Amino acid sequence: MWPFSKIKKQREENERLREEIEALTVQYDGLKEVFDELTATSQKAIEEQAEAEKKLETLTQAENKIQLTVSDDLETITPFTSVKPEMWDTLLEAGMVSESVSGNSRRFAMQLALLTIASEGLSQLIEQFSPDIQGGE
Repeated sequence: MWPFSKIKKQREENERLREEIEALTVQYDGLKEVFDELTATSQKAIEEQAEAEKKLETLTQAENKIQLTVSDDLETITPFTSVKPEMWDTLLEAGMVSESVSGNSRRFAMQLALLTIASEGLSQLIEQFSPDIQGGE
């Protein structure tokens, strides 16, 4: 073989490798862009989750509260309850919860007790004002 043919083959191999490197670089750049977008989206989701957890903690510990949401078709009522953790003893003394309840069930028991109290209060309000609303007495 003549040295020129070796040089030509080497140039062809170099050109093929250069094209392969360019293709891989394009792939890398595309993947890096996707990775950066996913990283930014993930970071944003983490920040939003932390903010939501902070808001939830503030809501659940700020006050004892019940909110009822009534659907537009008047068929569904969705309750939202917020009970301060320190209310356990008060509800226990009032006989609204049982000492046998423990762990995660305590929170549910307190929410249920608050819903019961609210239900009784709403019943009294309805009973007191329904004659006025219905055009009675």
